[in-house]
Amino acid sequence: MKILLAFFVAGFVSLADAQIVHTLSADRFTHYQPDDWVTYAPASEITSIDIGDEYVYFGTRNGGILRYQFYDKIWDYPLTTSNGLRSNHILKVVYDPDSHRLFARTEKGVDVYRTGFGYFESNISSDMPKQQIPSPEEIQAFRSSRSFRYPEFYRPDNSELPDFFMPRGYLFRAPDEILDPYNRIFHITGERIADKFGNLWLATDGLGVVYSEAGSWNLTLNVHSIPNIAPQDVFLDKKGVWIGGRPLGREPCGITFWNDSLEIWRYYEARYLSDINSDNVFCITGTRRYVFFGTDMGLTRYDKKNKTWDALLSFNRLRSAQINDLKIIHNRLYIATDRGLYWMFPSSSNIEHIADNTLNNTAIHKLAALDSKLLLSTPYGLYTYNPDTGRFTLFETRSALPDFNFTAVAAANGNIWLAGNEGVAHFNPKTQDWMSFTQLHFQLDAEYYDIAQTGNTIWFATSKGLLKYDSKRFFWYRYTTRDGLASNRVFHIDVSGDYLWLSTAGGVTVFRWYSEGRVE
Repeated sequence: MKILLAFFVAGFVSLADAQIVHTLSADRFTHYQPDDWVTYAPASEITSIDIGDEYVYFGTRNGGILRYQFYDKIWDYPLTTSNGLRSNHILKVVYDPDSHRLFARTEKGVDVYRTGFGYFESNISSDMPKQQIPSPEEIQAFRSSRSFRYPEFYRPDNSELPDFFMPRGYLFRAPDEILDPYNRIFHITGERIADKFGNLWLATDGLGVVYSEAGSWNLTLNVHSIPNIAPQDVFLDKKGVWIGGRPLGREPCGITFWNDSLEIWRYYEARYLSDINSDNVFCITGTRRYVFFGTDMGLTRYDKKNKTWDALLSFNRLRSAQINDLKIIHNRLYIATDRGLYWMFPSSSNIEHIADNTLNNTAIHKLAALDSKLLLSTPYGLYTYNPDTGRFTLFETRSALPDFNFTAVAAANGNIWLAGNEGVAHFNPKTQDWMSFTQLHFQLDAEYYDIAQTGNTIWFATSKGLLKYDSKRFFWYRYTTRDGLASNRVFHIDVSGDYLWLSTAGGVTVFRWYSEGRVE
């Protein structure tokens, strides 16, 4: 009897959990490690600079606080809302050497960083310590020397700056202008400071941090963030990360490549490179040689070997400008558009329309691979495409969800996951069993953009956060900005081992989804 009762209780708990979406109930900083959530947001506009015991800190307009470790000469991950800041718009950053704490004034108040614990908390008094300054004797000695070896914590006026030399393509024009290779004018702002080695750090209004070594007239660029975009997708390449998204209305914007080993960030902007269709990027995929970007104006291809770009448009037989998803299967690139499905060989420039006209002028939302077939989520249900026969087939679903407007699909370990405005469904081809999670519609009422899987866990990118289903525990959990997301609107999920790369409206958030001992 006890065994039967225990079985009944366990079954009841599992059933109950399968119908409830749980959220964070504990304090996030006792639940997570400091670097479990790391966000990379637009940080090319520097608003404030100060120096601590180990770091130079740079407040930014939209990307939180950048950090440079001056002993090891490395850029550490930025401090953002993922680390407890109430806003990524930093008005002032000040380091207090007496308490060894970092203060950040944001549009929502003053936050203080507990260095030993690795997180920010609200400063009840809202007081900011005074910034450190050199002694009057040090300042007088510097001005008398007529050199450019600035004393520590000194913030020189424009008149005390040399006529800087800049890297090829850039021009410094006194007193504070920088012309980039496209003749755009950016400015060195009033925020600047010298470190303990006599090096000078200066802020700009769009080029990130600029830096001059002690006694040098050379000015070096230090771009260490995505440009002004809301990321839609990333592609994890062997040499780095490609990031694309929607422009936020300020320059620079466009496609980004981040070589994480060399700490180099490069921007590729459509208005200055004729072979890039658009800065509006919705999806990215690639091969060993090529990277493909689906935009609102066609397909863009980057050749990594020759370092060249190609714009593939209507003359390449692509009759739809809006590309929603890309998938490479058996050396073919399949292109989901608002007007049907296309394909091409990655090295070719000819794009072919699928001969079967079943889905002509039909929006294809997402693509997934199941064995040798392709799964397509559409407004009219789930379809399969067989490359061997060249035919589309409507996939008969027997879930409790209406058979229309599936916006996301994924196939993993032979199983199919579907999502749409009415909820989530799962199909096991071996047993022919369907599971439906219609309660999600009533609890979340969210839009679904993408699905990924790690072992027994299925992840859903939604307009209301990152949704997780633990298929072993029949357990749903929703991650939001309270956990560490940059934004609750998550567009894409890319898996890299124990980490998820999440493209959100507020930046790219890297989440360590597996951490031994942590249980939601």
